[in-house]
Amino acid sequence: MLKTGPSRRADLGWVPVVLMTLFVIQPLWQPGLPGTADAPIHYYRTVEFVASYAPGIVYPRWAPHLAYGYGVPYWIFVPPLPYILPLPFWAAGFSLEVSWKIVIALITLAYGLGAYWLARDWWGTAAGMVAAAVYLFAPFALREILLYGGNYPQYLAIGLFPWMLWSVGRLVRTAGWRYCLLTATVLGALILSHLFHALIMVPVAGVYALLLWGLDGAWWRPGNALVPRIRTWRRLAVIIASFAAGLAWSAFFWLPALIEREWTHAVEERYLEVSPLSLRFLDLNELLALPQALDQACANPWVPFALGPVTLFLVAAGVGRLIRARDCHSARIVGGFFLVVAALGVFMTLPPSLWLWLHVPFLAVAEFPWRMLGLVNVCLAFLAALALAPLAPPLPPAEQRMARLARDLFAIPAVLAVLLGSMVYLYPFRPFVHYGERLADLAAFELQTRTIGLTTLGEYVPRWVERMPRSSPLAEALKRGASPQSLEKLDRAGLPEGVVAQRIEHSAVGERYSFESPQPFRARFLTFYFPGWEAQLDGQAFPLSVEQGSGLIVVDIPAGQYVLELRFTDTPLRAVANWIAVGAATVLFLVSVWRLSLWVRRSMSSAEMGISNWPAAHMAVWGLSAALLLWFTVKGWVIDPHTTWFRQHSPSGQVSGVQHPMQVDLDGRFWLLGYDLDRDSVAQGSAVRVVLYWQAQRPTSVNYRSFVHLDAPHDQRTWAISDNFHPGDVTAQIELPTSTWDTEHYVRDEHILFIPRAVPPVAFHLRAGLYDPANGTRMPLAGGGDTILLQPLQVTRGQGLRLDDLPNRCDYRLGEGIYLRGYAWDAPGRTLTLYWQADSALEEEVVVFVHLLDERGNRVWGADSPPLGGLYPTQAWHRDEIVPDPRPLALPTLPAGRYTVAVGLYERKSAQRLPVYDAAGQPMPEAIIPLMTLTVP
Repeated sequence: MLKTGPSRRADLGWVPVVLMTLFVIQPLWQPGLPGTADAPIHYYRTVEFVASYAPGIVYPRWAPHLAYGYGVPYWIFVPPLPYILPLPFWAAGFSLEVSWKIVIALITLAYGLGAYWLARDWWGTAAGMVAAAVYLFAPFALREILLYGGNYPQYLAIGLFPWMLWSVGRLVRTAGWRYCLLTATVLGALILSHLFHALIMVPVAGVYALLLWGLDGAWWRPGNALVPRIRTWRRLAVIIASFAAGLAWSAFFWLPALIEREWTHAVEERYLEVSPLSLRFLDLNELLALPQALDQACANPWVPFALGPVTLFLVAAGVGRLIRARDCHSARIVGGFFLVVAALGVFMTLPPSLWLWLHVPFLAVAEFPWRMLGLVNVCLAFLAALALAPLAPPLPPAEQRMARLARDLFAIPAVLAVLLGSMVYLYPFRPFVHYGERLADLAAFELQTRTIGLTTLGEYVPRWVERMPRSSPLAEALKRGASPQSLEKLDRAGLPEGVVAQRIEHSAVGERYSFESPQPFRARFLTFYFPGWEAQLDGQAFPLSVEQGSGLIVVDIPAGQYVLELRFTDTPLRAVANWIAVGAATVLFLVSVWRLSLWVRRSMSSAEMGISNWPAAHMAVWGLSAALLLWFTVKGWVIDPHTTWFRQHSPSGQVSGVQHPMQVDLDGRFWLLGYDLDRDSVAQGSAVRVVLYWQAQRPTSVNYRSFVHLDAPHDQRTWAISDNFHPGDVTAQIELPTSTWDTEHYVRDEHILFIPRAVPPVAFHLRAGLYDPANGTRMPLAGGGDTILLQPLQVTRGQGLRLDDLPNRCDYRLGEGIYLRGYAWDAPGRTLTLYWQADSALEEEVVVFVHLLDERGNRVWGADSPPLGGLYPTQAWHRDEIVPDPRPLALPTLPAGRYTVAVGLYERKSAQRLPVYDAAGQPMPEAIIPLMTLTVP
């Protein structure tokens, strides 16, 4: 636990932490950037950030070259810090690619050092080294930096988590201005890195600060002197001031970002519609997944969002020690806090948390619940360090020295075990990619990927843009290498004859034109409108308008000779936020200068705070450093070039370890090599995961879609569908369009097949295939047919239908035990669905008849068949179960008029109709139910 006292030796626990970092950044030594999904997006955002500046602009708000050159208010909503960090290195002469690699390496180092300092302050040097390894080598972190994510702002924000908690901890215990400033700085940096992660860390850090402040106890213990109580309340004031300062100096960003979001497409409804949360949840099997070598033959091998078995073992050992430490009151409370936060974080990644994601403000915009793993990992790092914490009761001096020695030296195998457990994630399977540094490269990337505004959803496009563009003359010109100064924002094609227009000035935030016209006209500018755009005509404020649908700026110019200026300025909200930030930053700077002399005299060594160093800790430091250096050398000189350890490569045309190998030829263009199914039965209202493995036989320019169907075996009626826009990983939204496939790698295609509650509990067929979305045509199989039969799937009783779910309620009893509880009519599909319910076991097999009666009561059409076509016999129905019975009505061409749809049941053997009774118990004539009326015009 935290202590103060003199240090015998300088703390060198950071040395092995630096060595650990080498394992993570070693793959970055090769040319290019990792071929991750988001790496080019953040790379080109840096290019645009620099290009967004104009004379007189301190902080840009408008990104003029994005959204195909129409511009978006990008820097109002996108945190800028990740794109500022590479700029000093770029300005120093490094390429932007190398500059980003330096930043990534520094963030990685911050990951390890932050976790080290956090745990070291509580449990000592050895524990800090274990915490650093757990946090640095977390599968989620390695996935983000090397394998799939490439979301460097997220990586930066999560890397600041332990620094935030560490600075808060020191702030509470010292109430010093140094840590007040540090906390405010880290908090602001976190907000300027990733807004979602700031939203979840700020309350966690706030509760942590209050918890530590409460543990001081001077404010509530009876009999305490007045001075200690005053000091305690002063500490609370300093805590509040530090958080307020952090929020204040970053207000220039977060205040407009949160409030002006409603003027864009970045609203929760759009996120939920385009990127459904229900597809992004994890399950416990994935969280507890064991590490497995990534298949180099796969274009997108499965990298689970796992917590790591070694980490969980250390956490269990740490929590166990904490439970047994009955005399360590503060340690148990703080450890319990991190355990509760970790448990809540894990819960938020699981499907039962859906209600919270949908109803807590701003959560839905995160898109991916597994983002919470960053918070979970910092808690697990702290808890894993508990395995080496000095929590044992006092021992005799000799035994205490031996216990310390054993505990500290245990850090060596613990760190190495964590490293070995994550080695499989240190080998990127995608080739590194080079990206250009010009706006032409940015425009080409945006056009090719259709990532309008360098986002997947176009969420920062103003809401006045109702029709998202797919290209523009501006983007095409930039792609060809045109300079930004040469881009023509005025739509000259829309000017009437006689209008003379001349551009006077162009900048990233404005246009200036002179116009001469004998008649009034409307000038249309190829710039999206957003609040902040203003017009001046001959220096006087002038109204502008927004073109319906396109969202472009239009200005109605009167006849005559005028100079029109368009400029993007700050709204009153942005101006207030700017002044708040400037005032707070000025105060922080002045306080920093004022306290500088004291900072020089005092250090951040363990003499000020932390566990006193002991020779055993230094033995652990140097022993671990030697082991890491040896392993790093062996990895680089032996394992990587001469072995396939920690990697695998499936034989050509095969998938190693697949549950159900196949080799189905789809028209000589693709192979289905097999599939995985997580279980052979699934309950109503739940989901099953199906993973298909495709491989291209030859390149294609068509982006086919893949599907998995749950089909009835007797009539092939589809009861459930999973349709992937592009094959890939649904949970992580890693998509691989078929036009990008090569013939050397297979593709993992994950489907989450939701089983509606209306699906009857019987055996179905799982079928899969590919189709062309342009015309809906399925790709034929070489052996005939157009769907691939995988296997039967048994649907079991689960969360079936309830009476409240039925669209049109009714209440008819047929015979002694069957009720018609409702119906649904699908007019476009001409399908009538009847909802039956039995209150007792049925012995006789019955047949449903549906008749169409004209206005005179004459039958003009009819169809008879067992319920569900015999798929689910009535003898198998359960008591009170609601059974949906969809019945396609193949109606003939009918004369105009009104027709009655009549339904009923009869026994199959005797053909005798079952008597029908209405809700009042009265018998219905002719044992039929006049269900509804159809009108034929």
